[in-house]
Amino acid sequence: MNEKEPIFDLIQSMSKAEKRYFKLFAKMQGKVSDYYLDLFDAINKQSEYDENILQRKFRKEIKQFSVAKHRLYLMVLKSLRFFLDNEHEVDNMLREAQILLNRRLITQAERLAEKCEVKIEEYDVYERKYAINTLKVRIERIKTPHPKYGEAIEQYSKAAIEGLEAVESDVRYIALFSKLVYLNYISSIHHKDTAQQIKELIEDPLLQDVQHAKTFHAKDHFYFIHSFYGVITRNYPYVYEYTKKRMHLLDQEGQNFVNPEYCHTVYNNFINAAYLLEKYDECALVLEKFKTIQTSHEPQKIRIELNYYYWQLMLYLHGANEAKLKKVLQAFKAQLKVHSMLLPLEQIYAYYVQLAGFSMIVADYQGALFFLEEVKKRLKQSKGNYMYRRACILELLVHFELGNDLLLPYKARSVYRELYKTNVLYEYEKVVLQFIRNDFPKIIDRKDLKDLLQKWLDALSAIEDGPQERLIYDSFSLKRWLAARIKEKRYLEVLE
Repeated sequence: MNEKEPIFDLIQSMSKAEKRYFKLFAKMQGKVSDYYLDLFDAINKQSEYDENILQRKFRKEIKQFSVAKHRLYLMVLKSLRFFLDNEHEVDNMLREAQILLNRRLITQAERLAEKCEVKIEEYDVYERKYAINTLKVRIERIKTPHPKYGEAIEQYSKAAIEGLEAVESDVRYIALFSKLVYLNYISSIHHKDTAQQIKELIEDPLLQDVQHAKTFHAKDHFYFIHSFYGVITRNYPYVYEYTKKRMHLLDQEGQNFVNPEYCHTVYNNFINAAYLLEKYDECALVLEKFKTIQTSHEPQKIRIELNYYYWQLMLYLHGANEAKLKKVLQAFKAQLKVHSMLLPLEQIYAYYVQLAGFSMIVADYQGALFFLEEVKKRLKQSKGNYMYRRACILELLVHFELGNDLLLPYKARSVYRELYKTNVLYEYEKVVLQFIRNDFPKIIDRKDLKDLLQKWLDALSAIEDGPQERLIYDSFSLKRWLAARIKEKRYLEVLE
């Protein structure tokens, strides 16, 4: 995160419960806190920090604005420390109530439990709800038997069990998801066959019916696990089905549980799944939901906007709308240039690879080379990185398009040596390198290329369903490019 203004960044990072507590805390500080509370609210309402607006608004109350900012910063930090201390206070109150109860001091234990429950609700200490309800059950059991106590015990027992089941449900689904991610990792990185273990995991009773999931987060993990399983097995209709269910869960139940980044991820995953199944109208409809995501966090806002541009490009690519493609591409490049300092480097390089692909599609080969050289230069120490590998392959295709026939074999040998050092060479990389290193130099006249290009296309088609291949996920399709070259047409004139 690029910290432009410490007090703004600190306030924007606070949860609703923390902000509510700060206001209570500030009011307890006396008259001196009045304008601090107003200043806090004014900064909290800003989507981008603008000190000029604040200074004009508080010119009468605040004479030294930099001093007031610093004091507010310290007050917010202090309130956060007290807020976190309240969690420890709740734990201490629970222990003290248990001590009183163990000594059969029922009235004192009950009074303390009631105070503890108020604090749990006040400070949103969710995990302690099970403990307080369990404590109430014990209190009611010890008190003199009476019908109303039986009802109370049933009520508190039910609340305690529901709290425990909710926590347990979350933990179980998180564990299943973590295991699936791990199995996929050792399969893709260490090339171990984990297919049977993954199959057994997806057959777990908890994953057979979403009704087993007791909370929103558990249901979300249920759908996410199934959609991720679909990605692993390349079952794209399956991915589409469960990403759609996950999106519906968000729209119906997620308002109080999620943050903007989560909304963006869920919508993005659905669009990706729908695009692979050529459901372009659905993609366009859900893409508009990006505009409804509200966030005051600037890097997050930029990521959502750039991703919106990316999917616009993908949809215009499908429609072969070159004019709109070029227009959005320029906007994408301009936004990325202006806001690159706000984004993680890995994300910038991922965008660069995609922009290189789009630049090749509209025949801007020098623009493509710029992005590819940047990725290779920045990720030179991470040669196993997918973006570095993709940049190497795309750079060869750019030189092919530019007619740099003498340079190509040397470039291909260099790329082969670099990728060979990673101990992994994907099949599609072998096909490309075989063509450029060995087959292409044998061609005397470029007019004789068609048969060789067809052979190349056939070789790619034969291996594209392999579990390690990456031919389907990028803006620039190698197969579509080859088909265009064979038919002597432009990229956008050829449908895959």
